[in-house]
Amino acid sequence: MIAQTKGNTSEIQRVESGNYSFAKGEVQVVFVDTVSPGFVEKQLKLLGYEAINLNINRVTAHINGETDMEVLAKIEQNPEVYSIEVSQTSIPERALQDMFERDSLTVEEQQAVRKRFESMEQQKFVRVYFQYHINHEKATAFLESYPGIDFRISMAPVKSGRVKTQVGKEEEVMKSLERLIYVESTAFVGIME
Repeated sequence: MIAQTKGNTSEIQRVESGNYSFAKGEVQVVFVDTVSPGFVEKQLKLLGYEAINLNINRVTAHINGETDMEVLAKIEQNPEVYSIEVSQTSIPERALQDMFERDSLTVEEQQAVRKRFESMEQQKFVRVYFQYHINHEKATAFLESYPGIDFRISMAPVKSGRVKTQVGKEEEVMKSLERLIYVESTAFVGIME
């Protein structure tokens, strides 16, 4: 069992002292990084398994700085890209006034804050969502094909979920699932008592 904690180690101590058990009737599965939720659900159903609580998300990247809309349109047309989201930040006037009052800012400080927020409102925030089959490595290679753009991978999630099993058959199901090419690993689901 793997555990991580910040500060409070009581949960680790509970595990070390044996205050945990394993869930009955389900196992945890980590899938390869190129699967989609639809693929996993379909394949598991064909094998007679039910996927519960899938956590399969796309690799996403964001662009730092300004980028021409024509370039963004070209990127969005690439078959490796699912979509692009462009947004701008806006701060409501009431929120600014509340901040000015709360922080007791002088007129000069208020003007400086307004200028900062106005410049932020001019910036576009661009997020690129890749197709499910694009993993971190492929996304990085794609981003490197645009050397003039400052891309950053913002999310490359582990694709995982739980699979329902017959009670008492968890280990058997884990062994069966581990033979599948789209499964990276399996584990019992731990429960803290």
